[in-house]
Amino acid sequence: MKSYFIFLFPRRTGFRSACRGPRGSPGRAVNFSGTDNARPAVLSGIMGVRPGASGRGDGNPDMRHRKISNFVLIRSCAAALWGVLCLLVAAPPALDAAGYPAAAALLRLAFSPVCHQAPDRSFALFGQPLAVCHRCCGLYLGFFLGSLGAHAWLHRSPGRRRFCILAAGAALACDALLPAIGIWNNTVLSRFATGLVFAIPAAALWTRGLEEWRDAASPGRRVSGQPQFREVAYE
Repeated sequence: MKSYFIFLFPRRTGFRSACRGPRGSPGRAVNFSGTDNARPAVLSGIMGVRPGASGRGDGNPDMRHRKISNFVLIRSCAAALWGVLCLLVAAPPALDAAGYPAAAALLRLAFSPVCHQAPDRSFALFGQPLAVCHRCCGLYLGFFLGSLGAHAWLHRSPGRRRFCILAAGAALACDALLPAIGIWNNTVLSRFATGLVFAIPAAALWTRGLEEWRDAASPGRRVSGQPQFREVAYE
């Protein structure tokens, strides 16, 4: 799992070490010409790199189809998961209004370990609070939105990834902690917005990493007897 955090602290020596042979063997020359077909994929979504334009599989229709299939599969599963959770968050008031208070209470109980569920800090529907607070609503909605699409604006460089996730995390932490020392009074909008703004890039990075992990684990990505070296380029 540590590879998913390299986008924060990327190793500058990764490219050099990737060109070395197996442990204990001398270094070898690496051919990065367009005719080299032995280059495996690289987990690039979180680490800040992607296969070069002339990398293995770019001209192969089967590999391209596999990448598109992985993209659709991972994004669809992630969006479906967070979409269902968003519906469950909004379900208790509707269940109360429909005459199913036991089901509504069960859903609120299921969300209680992850949220304080204070009624004065929760959105209301049909006169009843939702299953989670304002900030958690923003988080769940942001995770759903972040799972949709490629979010190319986020993946242009490792620096942009780090800036977006750290700035959003700092804003969320300040909005949650500063009221305790009397410096800041958060509002409904600030609680919801900070959760939403943090969750969108977080979900985009996570799903991108899963896509490329699945792409790297697909059959045919490794060539027997070849050291694991990569050609990488920032997007």
